[in-house]
Amino acid sequence: MTPEKKAWAAEVLVAVVGSEGNRLETGLRRRQMIREAIERGERPTGYRVEWLRQASLAVVSKLKEIGQEFNARNPDDQASVADFLDILANASTYLKEQAGKSDGT
Repeated sequence: MTPEKKAWAAEVLVAVVGSEGNRLETGLRRRQMIREAIERGERPTGYRVEWLRQASLAVVSKLKEIGQEFNARNPDDQASVADFLDILANASTYLKEQAGKSDGT
């Protein structure tokens, strides 16, 4: 990722999370409730779960697009699920660095 793109992503992250302290705490509590429901073997429901599902599908769709572009530009190579997982791991690390936290909250 270029320094310009990193700066842009950092600006977007700040704009999204900004100084929304109470709302972030609400999100933290709701994420915890979702994790606990999953651990109990339940299927969590609610607007946050649906948003997470839709966002996940959008990310997978974008990864598919990125993979197709890679494959088109590199006829002797092919993107794989392992590549997509590496992309997600790198993005996760970057987001955590930008948030200044190691737990991703």
